[in-house]
Amino acid sequence: MAGLPPYTFLTLFRAEANNTDMVEEFLRQLKHTLEAHPAFGDTSLLLGPTPAPMAKRAGKARWQLLLQTQSRKTMQQLLHSARPAISLLPLAKKVRWSMDIEPQDFS
Repeated sequence: MAGLPPYTFLTLFRAEANNTDMVEEFLRQLKHTLEAHPAFGDTSLLLGPTPAPMAKRAGKARWQLLLQTQSRKTMQQLLHSARPAISLLPLAKKVRWSMDIEPQDFS
């Protein structure tokens, strides 16, 4: 009923940089890229971007975006084909970002 694993599948996108606005804007661009993708449908949900539980670490601002899908196949299709578009985002080379498929923690 809660819609959490193992009944749904999660991918956590993390981003960090010296500038908070840059990190937030990168994740907003990423969110729009994923929402515009054909594989993103009614069974997919994006939560965020929001500050990470430890919003600042080593002087860097940290934010995250959570992708939730109903099927593993949908998640894999979405991530596989959206990855090149994510790499081409204007801020992708200015922030440090990562993608954690089936994350074990959210810190």
